[in-house]
Amino acid sequence: MDKLKIIINSYNNVLKESYENYFGDEKELDENWEKEFEAILEDNIEKWEAAPVKELGNISAGCFFGAVNDFGLITRYFIEAAHLSDEGLPPSLTGCLLSFGKKAKAFLTGLLTDNCMSSDENHEVLLAIRTLGKFNCAHCLNCLTDALKKTCNIQIKEEIKDALVDMGKACMDYLIKYLMEADTIDDDEEYILVAVSEIGRDNKNDNAYSALKDSFKRMENKIIGAICLGTYGDGRAIPVLRGYMEKNVDSMDRETFYEIKCQVQRLGGKTDDIIFQ
Repeated sequence: MDKLKIIINSYNNVLKESYENYFGDEKELDENWEKEFEAILEDNIEKWEAAPVKELGNISAGCFFGAVNDFGLITRYFIEAAHLSDEGLPPSLTGCLLSFGKKAKAFLTGLLTDNCMSSDENHEVLLAIRTLGKFNCAHCLNCLTDALKKTCNIQIKEEIKDALVDMGKACMDYLIKYLMEADTIDDDEEYILVAVSEIGRDNKNDNAYSALKDSFKRMENKIIGAICLGTYGDGRAIPVLRGYMEKNVDSMDRETFYEIKCQVQRLGGKTDDIIFQ
């Protein structure tokens, strides 16, 4: 077995043990379980990367990838590891790739071709998208939003949304402009809307709220729009959502009515006076 397979098999074992140790006792999960588990997993991976591996001559996975200074080699490792890994890649591998800067960006964006994104075997595409989320640059943002339009693959669309969220506050102005300039708020724009709501939850500004409110009014899928306003967490959305319920209570379907009602309550408002017809 070659060294890369040894490392990725060991990495997969760390992931498996982390999941089993956290979820195996069938304990009740509170609302903060995701953040708690992510912190535990990150700590376990960090310790694993620093630990010597007997099969590698007692060097660690972190040292193994840290010693790679050949761009062609690290890209081959990236592709092969993408097919071997159960989830994500070792941070030291992606860190090595990212250290090549523009060359890494070109390599990763080059994986987002029409053929790759339409293939069922798209492991490297998903991880390329995830890794692009580590860059905060206009070129990467354009590549991700272009890929969002091109693909019909829901998994890829979700990965793009997550990558945008990973970019965080740095991409907020770009995403707000994207929404405000969109002719319609359809399926693809909904992923951008979700990203804005998740980033904006901890980075509120008036432009983000305006984009969410405007999108809610323009979009057909009011459920997604309401959830995004609830996620963002600005009380100014209460009269917006209540106003929509009051005007459309006679024509709304049950699912839409109760989802909007739920989001109003989530924001601290009341809807007891509005009765589903």
